[in-house]
Amino acid sequence: MCKTTSDLLKNVSEENDLTYIQVKEFFSSRLRNKNNQIKLISGAKEVLQSLQKKHFQQFVYTHKSNNAVQILEHLNIAHFFSEVITSSNDFKKKPDPEAINYLINKYNMDPKETYYIGDRNIDIELAVNAGIKSINLIKKNHDNIYISELTDIIQQKIFD
Repeated sequence: MCKTTSDLLKNVSEENDLTYIQVKEFFSSRLRNKNNQIKLISGAKEVLQSLQKKHFQQFVYTHKSNNAVQILEHLNIAHFFSEVITSSNDFKKKPDPEAINYLINKYNMDPKETYYIGDRNIDIELAVNAGIKSINLIKKNHDNIYISELTDIIQQKIFD
């Protein structure tokens, strides 16, 4: 069983007598071709604009490649983010807090006032491991603030 995309690509390259680079380039080009099909989650731009007006720093942390930056630009939301961290930054993978700790230190953030917004269990684990708060779209528990829609961040006045 493959745990990461890299593991999968390595297996495919070995099974098909191709180099890892050949398989990765093919996979990356297929992803780039699908960029135009990606749509924003409902309320995303509204929430980003609202938090920007309140002078919140916003970041993206994804295990995806630098293609994520192209997607943010295509969706016309890249300007909302102070920094985008992708797999290319070579931080340990979620739920290890290395990337979050980097952001906290670089931008002098107070962990008590820092939130991680996510939609997977690993995002909750990451926030706990980094000692920050979590806002999550998938489940209610004591470690996070649950929202059913992204716009709940504004409507529930979480940051007011």
